[in-house]
Amino acid sequence: MNNDIISKVFDQSIMPYVFDVGKLMLKIGVVQGAYFIMRSDRKNGIDKIKYSSLGYIMLKFIDIFIALIDEIVRNATM
Repeated sequence: MNNDIISKVFDQSIMPYVFDVGKLMLKIGVVQGAYFIMRSDRKNGIDKIKYSSLGYIMLKFIDIFIALIDEIVRNATM
């Protein structure tokens, strides 16, 4: 029996929407950061851009991390 059915359905149905929301949040964070920088509040502007970028990068690495954990568990139980 294949145990990956739920994760495949999750990857194909929900994750594209999560990535779209993450991309939207990245764009909002960059625009807010640019606005703060233009208002001479450089520290808060750079922080907005930095944290929105890091959040999007972490979101993109979720698939790699889950695949790594699945491989470790698959090898440990056999």
